[in-house]
Amino acid sequence: MSFKSIIHSIPEWLSTDGPESGIVISSRTRLARNISGMLYAHRSDKDKLGNVVNDVIEAAENSGYDTKDFFLIKDIDDSQKNIFIERHLISPALASASGNRGVLVLGTECSSVMINEEDHLRMQSLRAGFDPMGALKDVIEIENKLSSSLPFSFSDEYGYL
Repeated sequence: MSFKSIIHSIPEWLSTDGPESGIVISSRTRLARNISGMLYAHRSDKDKLGNVVNDVIEAAENSGYDTKDFFLIKDIDDSQKNIFIERHLISPALASASGNRGVLVLGTECSSVMINEEDHLRMQSLRAGFDPMGALKDVIEIENKLSSSLPFSFSDEYGYL
């Protein structure tokens, strides 16, 4: 998927009718995960952030995702960043961040994985209408696929870190 194809299409979560679509435009779930043994993004330098990006891209490839749909934030201009924000593919925080950070856009722009925002991974899914359980199912599927290659930080006492 190229940026050009993104701007010439309507995201599926906006173009289809979902449950209660007369009242609710869309539902979104997000799931944050950090990689065990890696410094958190706000404490990392450029090289360590690059290692996280490389590890996530490799895990995505191993999981069957098309990594041609990965966009490095430092390589896209401000108008492109704004389009990604408007389509809820990235957050304003990620758009304004520097260094090795990016987004992997999945499928029909209904899911994305932000890399090195506040957490190493911020997986999210959007669904048309009132469908939070469908969006949750999507994001859990992404997590399950990526967790087969990435060791997520976990504490028996606190849960995912």
